[in-house]
Amino acid sequence: MTSHAFNSYKKGKLLNALEIINESRSVQGNGFDYDFLEGVIFEDLGEETKVLQKKITYAMGSLECFSRIETTHKAKPLFKLAELIGSKMYYKKFSAMAEEGLKIISSVLSSQVLGNDNGVYTQLHKEKEELEMLIKTAKSRIADPETLVPCPVECKQEHIKGSKKQEEKRRENHEIVEDVRARWEISSVGTKRSYMKVSIADLRLYVREKFRKAGEDALEQVLAYAKKKQKWKVWICRTCPKKFTSCEECRSHLEQEHGAKLKLSSRVSEVWADKVSVGVWKPVDAEAAVEMMKKDVKAFEYQDGWCKEWPLAEDEERSEVLDGIRSLLVSFRKHKILSEGIRNRMIDAVVTFLGKLKVSKQTVTDCGLLGTPKSICFLEYGELNKILDLLRSIKCKRHDGIDLVCSAVESYCGGTRVKEKMDFDSSFSFLLLDKRLLQDSVDGRPFDEEGKISFIDPSLHCARASGSGDAFLSWLGVYSSGDGRFRFPRHVEAHNLDFWSAALRAFQFTCRTLGTKHAKKTQWLTYGAALNDAKELCATMNPQGRQQNVNATLLRTRCEESETGDLFLCAVADVLSKESNPKLGSPDLKAMREATHLWDSQVTESIARLESVVNNKVARMESRILLIENSRIDLLNSLTRLCGFDYRCYIHPPLKEHLLARLDRQFP
Repeated sequence: MTSHAFNSYKKGKLLNALEIINESRSVQGNGFDYDFLEGVIFEDLGEETKVLQKKITYAMGSLECFSRIETTHKAKPLFKLAELIGSKMYYKKFSAMAEEGLKIISSVLSSQVLGNDNGVYTQLHKEKEELEMLIKTAKSRIADPETLVPCPVECKQEHIKGSKKQEEKRRENHEIVEDVRARWEISSVGTKRSYMKVSIADLRLYVREKFRKAGEDALEQVLAYAKKKQKWKVWICRTCPKKFTSCEECRSHLEQEHGAKLKLSSRVSEVWADKVSVGVWKPVDAEAAVEMMKKDVKAFEYQDGWCKEWPLAEDEERSEVLDGIRSLLVSFRKHKILSEGIRNRMIDAVVTFLGKLKVSKQTVTDCGLLGTPKSICFLEYGELNKILDLLRSIKCKRHDGIDLVCSAVESYCGGTRVKEKMDFDSSFSFLLLDKRLLQDSVDGRPFDEEGKISFIDPSLHCARASGSGDAFLSWLGVYSSGDGRFRFPRHVEAHNLDFWSAALRAFQFTCRTLGTKHAKKTQWLTYGAALNDAKELCATMNPQGRQQNVNATLLRTRCEESETGDLFLCAVADVLSKESNPKLGSPDLKAMREATHLWDSQVTESIARLESVVNNKVARMESRILLIENSRIDLLNSLTRLCGFDYRCYIHPPLKEHLLARLDRQFP
C-alpha cells in the first residue's frame, strides 16, 4: 500500500495519497513510511497555499509526522514555523533540535557505515550544510528581537477551485437560472410551491442515471442516516470508521483515542480563584493579628473567607506590591493559568512566616488563611516582592500559532454551513425544501447548525408561502460550497481530508509538547520530594539541632548505604555543594564526599534555598503547562468542528441539478 500512496504522490494526487495512507493505517497501524510520506505531503501542501494560517497548520502537521520517527527532517518544519510566526520559542526549539541532528549526521559521516555510497554521503553533507546555515539564521533571530517578525504571507481566505468540468457546470447552472427567471416570476404560486416538494423516488432515479451505482449507494447512505437519526449533521473521524451524532461524542473520541492521556496540571479551585477579585487588599499588622489568634479564632466574623477584624498596617510599600500581585492574579485567572503551584507558593510563604511568629499550621487553617489568596496580606515587604517577581516571570500568552490554526479551521467550516432547512413527510416519500426560499432571501438568516429534521404534512408545508421572492433561483445558482475538489458521490471521509489530517497532527503535536512538559514537571517534583526527604532525615536523626556538624554526614551515609533514586543523589549533592540552582544531571559524587566541614545550619539553609528555587520553578512550569493545555483545548474544539459534516451540503449538487433539469423542462 505504501507504493500505491507514493505513486499517487508522484503524480501530484496528494489527496488520493492521503486516502491510501489512512486506509493502510487502519489495517496495518502506524509506520515509518506512512509518517514520512504524510509529513512530506504536508510540506508540499504548505508550499502550495498562499494563506498564512494554512501554512502554519501544514507545518505543524509535518512536524508531528517527522517527530514520530527518528529523522533529522523534523528540524526543518520547526524552522518553518518559527519563520512563519516570528516565534522566539520555536527558534530556540529548532536550534536545540538541529544541533542534535548535526551530531547524528556528523557521527554517520565520520563512520565507515556508508562505504562507497557517494550518493548518500553527498546528500548527508548537503543536509549538514543546510542545517548549519539555518542554525546560524535562528541564532541571529534570537539575538536580535527586531528580526522576530512573522513571514510576510497574505492572511486571507483562499478559494479552492474545483475541476474544469465543475467550473463549466457552475456556469451552465447560472445560465439556466437566468434563462428561466422571467418566466418563474410570472408563474403561479402553485407552480412555485410544487418545487418545494421533491419526490425522493424521482431524485433516486436521477442520481442512478447520472452517477450510476456509486451515486445510488451514496444517496441511500444519506437517506438512511437522515431517517434513522432525524438530523442532517454527522461528525466523522477521518482516521477510523467511526461516526457520531453529536459534537460531544466526537470530541470525547478524539481526546481519548487520538489525543494525550495525561493527568492535567490542576488549576486552582473556582472558589479560591473567585476570591482574587473580592474586597480590598491591605497590609495586615501581623504581630497584632497573632495576638488576636491566641484568643478564640472561631469567634471571628468572616466575609468571603476573610476576617474583617484583622488589624491593618499603614505601609505604602507593601500596599503597592499587593496591588501588583493582585493585578497579575486577576490576569492569570482571565487567561486560565492560575495554577495550584502559584497558590501553594503563596500559602507556603504565609505558613512559614506565621510559623516564625509561633503560629501553628492548624491555627492558620482555623483562621481560614489557607482558603484565600488575601492571606499574603500578612507577609512582609521582602517576601511579597519575591512573590511579585515570580508572578512577573510568568507569561499569559504562548506564541505558538494555535490561534492561527483555529482561524484556518473556521474558514473551512464556514464553507459547509447551511441556512436552509430540509425536512421530510411522514412516509419519507418527499424531501421538503425550506419554504423561505419562496418568500425572500435567507442570506441574513442564521445558519441551521443543528440540522434537525421535522416530519411535515406536504400539503401544509408551503400553504401560506406567498411565492413573491426569488431566493429559490439564487439558491439553485450556487452550485458549490466548501471544497471544490470534493463532490458527490465521493465518500464523505475524503471531505477536507488533507487539511483535517494536518489539523489532527497539529493537535497531536500539542499533546506531545504537553507530555514533554509534564515529564519535566514530574522530574522537578521528584527532586523537590528528595529535598524534603533530606530535610526530614536531618530532623529525625538530629532533632532540635542538638549536634552542629552531623547533617552532612547523615546525608552522605544515606546515599552510600541505601538504594536511593538518582534524583535523591542529585539533591544531596546540590545541598552539600551549596548550589544556588538544582542540577538534574549526573550528581558530582566526588564533591559530595569532600563536603565534610558543613555546619548543620549551612545544610538547612542550602535545602531551604533549593526548595524555594524548585517551588518557583514548578509554579512557572504549571502555568506554562496550563497555557499549552489551553492551546490543546482550543485545537480539540476546532478539530471537532472540522469533523462536522452536513449531508445537506453533500446532496445539494445532485438535488439542484435535478431541480434545474425539471425547471428547464417546464420553462424551455
